[in-house]
Amino acid sequence: MRFNRAILATCLVLASCGSRKTMPVTVEPFYDSNGCRIAVGKFSDALAAKDKASLLKTIATMKEEWPELTAEAMYVAAIRLYDFGLKDESVYWFYSAQYRARLTRGLLDPQRVNAVGNPATALVQAHEAFLKQANPYINGYAFGDIEKLLKTVAQVQVEGARLPSLKELYPTVSFIEESRWQKVNYELSTGFSEYMQTIRATADSIRAQRKASGIEGRY
Repeated sequence: MRFNRAILATCLVLASCGSRKTMPVTVEPFYDSNGCRIAVGKFSDALAAKDKASLLKTIATMKEEWPELTAEAMYVAAIRLYDFGLKDESVYWFYSAQYRARLTRGLLDPQRVNAVGNPATALVQAHEAFLKQANPYINGYAFGDIEKLLKTVAQVQVEGARLPSLKELYPTVSFIEESRWQKVNYELSTGFSEYMQTIRATADSIRAQRKASGIEGRY
């Protein structure tokens, strides 16, 4: 399982969400920045908080229930943290969401994933949509401090060793035998290691590209 190495993006568009300016993301049925519509389970209403203090309280509670969080809930947490200017925290949740989404994808029954109308297929498509739409903003910020980013990714990798309660989180989809889960998770962790090695090896090039494109400070 190879980690996505697309690390730079250029677009920056802000959309309205209540009285705030927010990252424009729409992933049905889980999230729509237009009106801050959120449907990711028990934390949905709390993630739509109007103030930073309330959001941070919700984030702390979510962290306490880490194994019971879906990838889509993590993605929304990352987006909302970014909306409130809590960008370092957003990066952490964004990469945590990616880890959980990729783990979920790797553990799904492969015979069900590409079936039309199957919930597993819709889930994978939703996770890919979250990544695609949020990536330019969050990684646009994150790669401004590569050393800090690497520390965050390493933390996510370590925490990823603990397997979540995926069968309880996604009762309508089919997974492979649990005896194979640790192997898949190990392969995912290895992919994260390769991703960090790539960043280290190309750090100077990344900084030069950001400087040449004028991306610094835009995110």
